[in-house]
Parts: sequence; C-alpha cells; structure tokens
Amino acid sequence: MTASVDTKAKLWDTRTLAPLQTFDTGRSINCCSISSKSDHVILAGGQEAVDVALTRVDPAQFHVRIWHRSLAEELGQIGGHFGPVNTLSYSPDGSSFASGGEDGYVRVHHLGDDYAALDEEVDVE
Repeated sequence: MTASVDTKAKLWDTRTLAPLQTFDTGRSINCCSISSKSDHVILAGGQEAVDVALTRVDPAQFHVRIWHRSLAEELGQIGGHFGPVNTLSYSPDGSSFASGGEDGYVRVHHLGDDYAALDEEVDVE
C-alpha cells in the first residue's frame, strides 16, 4: 500500500503491480497501515508543517481515517494530533494502532466495541 500527497492511497497487487483499490481523502496522505485482522486500512497526513503556521488550519486534516479495504468507503475518523501525522501502524492483533505526528507525540489508540461494529454500518456482501 502506498500513500501520497496527491490525496490518494493505493492498494497494489504485488504480483501484477496493478492497483487493486484507490482511497481518495481529498487531503494529503503521509502514511497508511493495513489491518491483518479486519478488512480495514487507516490513512493519515495533513498540511505540511511549514504551512500550518502560515494559514488557517482545519484540525480534521490531522485525523486518522479508517477505510473499508474492499469497498474504499470511509468508516470513521479518530482525532488526537494537532499537526501532520507521519506514521501509522496497526498492532499485530488488530486491537490498537499507533500514530506519530509532527506535533511531537506518538499516540496509541485502543480500538473498542465501536470499532468492531464499523463493518455493520456498511453494506458488505
């Protein structure tokens, strides 16, 4: 999976190198992670740190976004950072993830029952 400042992340077929899915957030994407336990990916990014001090900033651009991997549908957002997010990683058991940002913080997000219910909100057939 790749992340890009062109607002898109792509999931690739490693055999054919063809894109399998495209996730367009409308915002710069610096990092992504694929869950090994659910059909989810997480994406994050935000405006360049040098520009944050010079313009009005929408704090939602620094949220971690949860997407359904197969449907390319955004399922939710998790806030916490007040600067661009540069790294994400799901835990091996899929019950949490860590995010690191230019605000100087590494945050560990524990995913509870609300996270487990996200797939019930989309039409998965």
